[in-house]
Amino acid sequence: MNGLFRGLFLARIAAAIAEARAAAAVPHNGVRGQVREILIRELFRPLLPADVAVGHGQIVSSVEDKVSSEQDIVIYDRRLVPPVLYEGSLGMFPLECTLAAIEVKSQLTLAQLRDADAKAASLFEFEYQSGVSADRLPPEGVPVDRVYSAVFALDTDLSESGKTEIERYESLPSRHAEALRAICVVGRGYWFRSQDMWKATSRRFEFAEVAAFIADTHGLLQRIAGSRREPSFADYLFEDSQMSSLDKRPV
Repeated sequence: MNGLFRGLFLARIAAAIAEARAAAAVPHNGVRGQVREILIRELFRPLLPADVAVGHGQIVSSVEDKVSSEQDIVIYDRRLVPPVLYEGSLGMFPLECTLAAIEVKSQLTLAQLRDADAKAASLFEFEYQSGVSADRLPPEGVPVDRVYSAVFALDTDLSESGKTEIERYESLPSRHAEALRAICVVGRGYWFRSQDMWKATSRRFEFAEVAAFIADTHGLLQRIAGSRREPSFADYLFEDSQMSSLDKRPV
């Protein structure tokens, strides 16, 4: 550990959380968007590798022509397949370039947790290009890591003396067995799925749960991106028959 580096890192987290909480306290219909933009600008974007970017919008698949619901935060690798950006960070993101999808909540409730799980479950069912051949599905022995789905909340409606957020999540009767991978609630805790089990980090210092969530997410990005190999951008633009005719054009 480097004390100076950790201090600077935690100061950045503290500033981002303070600004996001101030925005969340404003009674306005656009609060969710304001909180999301603050966290994108101040917390996630500055801490990502150079080739990885962050935005928000919908995720699309070329395999089954699927379109996801609106995603609060999308972390993507622009080297794999380019997204279509409308303005700023809003866009439509090909599945194969999407590394993580994070739901942002000002105050996490049971209904919101259930909704986040449903969105993660829907995205979990999307099918990926293999990135190694013309086959649409990953060949046996060449797995593709799915999008990392998580929830990040500034607060929760649970009392500190009651059940934890992961206990509430595990009590959901219809939750997906694998889709949601992490839950982070500022000041309460960070829970993550590891080898089919939920684990928690200890809160050894202020914002330790946020630091652990950011560090783990950062560590997963390279592995997920590497599993995607070389997906085809053309598959998002052409049918197979059209690609065949293009391949036969003289150079």
